[in-house]
Amino acid sequence: PALQQAVTLAPNSALAHSFLGLHYRRTGQATLALGELTRASELDPNNPALAAEIAGAYEALGDLEKAKEWYQTALRLAPSDPGYPLLLAQFYVENEIDLSGAGYQAALRALIAAPNSAAAHDALGFNYVLRNDFASGEKHLFKAIELDPTLASAHYHLGVLRTAQNDTLAAKVEYQRALELDPEGRYGNLAL
Repeated sequence: PALQQAVTLAPNSALAHSFLGLHYRRTGQATLALGELTRASELDPNNPALAAEIAGAYEALGDLEKAKEWYQTALRLAPSDPGYPLLLAQFYVENEIDLSGAGYQAALRALIAAPNSAAAHDALGFNYVLRNDFASGEKHLFKAIELDPTLASAHYHLGVLRTAQNDTLAAKVEYQRALELDPEGRYGNLAL
């Protein structure tokens, strides 16, 4: 209610609309989030964080084409920020879109932008796994876990790799670790 009141009191405040939109995103109300975030972006069109949040709302709604466009917009608005290439790479890999083309290029760009990023190694590693290049995938997933042993996605992705290799015991260990690290989140649920 306080966030809605803020928008009522300051209808031309990008910040008020963005906070309400973020609240809706966090509570799983992607349609409402999209309306507020779009309005915030109209008021603050050069804000890459708003573009990325709009992309996430479209992704949650299953409109992957619009999500891709907004992730690319965020990247154009902040080309030197390593976070936006990573978001685009994660979008491609998690949705298994154009993994050999634009998805692979996005993962490489994310790693070049942040070579010591566990999440970037994870995205590139899982891209390789999904394209059945298990040796390259394993190398990057191991690096991701070395850089951040608590990265649930890397453990889950390594579990997927081990499953594809028919190594059920090793897969179970990785899925269990992902579940321990992210019990209520996306990767914990996927691991279950």
